[in-house]
Amino acid sequence: MIDECHTVLESIEEWRPEVRKLREMGGKSTQVVFLTATLPPTDESRFFDAVGLERVATTVIRESTRRRNVAYRVLRYERGELEEALRRLVDEKTAEEEEGKVVIYCKTIAETKRLAKVLGCKAYYREVGTDEEKRQIQAELVGRGGVRVFIATNALGLGVDAPSIRTVVHTGIPFDLR
Repeated sequence: MIDECHTVLESIEEWRPEVRKLREMGGKSTQVVFLTATLPPTDESRFFDAVGLERVATTVIRESTRRRNVAYRVLRYERGELEEALRRLVDEKTAEEEEGKVVIYCKTIAETKRLAKVLGCKAYYREVGTDEEKRQIQAELVGRGGVRVFIATNALGLGVDAPSIRTVVHTGIPFDLR
């Protein structure tokens, strides 16, 4: 079972090159389940090619990914006011729930470090520390209490499944919906 399988379309030599090895699964004569909530039908043929699947030998199941407890919002701010807009949003979201955590995703390590310093919170990125230090940050993220705001690159993971996370923020303009 491979979750967030759409990432194979973005994998390159410098970013998650292991994901490209999914193509090898096609020759293993075993059933593989690929899961994604964000691969648009227009990208399916590219995905099939990327992982070595034949469309006729593939079963596609489409179910609604809408959930009543999830809301999407675009927060507009003036150029140069990102830090203040994030500060207001974090204050608002942490006041709404006593224990809910906030994860802010940034596109670059430099922005992650800068915003963590500005907001005084934990940062997570590829070179943040030893494997043990990374595990500690992840444990704080999924645990109850403690640190409530985290800033990270997608090295933290896509679709982190932790009930304590109540707000996920993506800074900047996304490259695409995936």
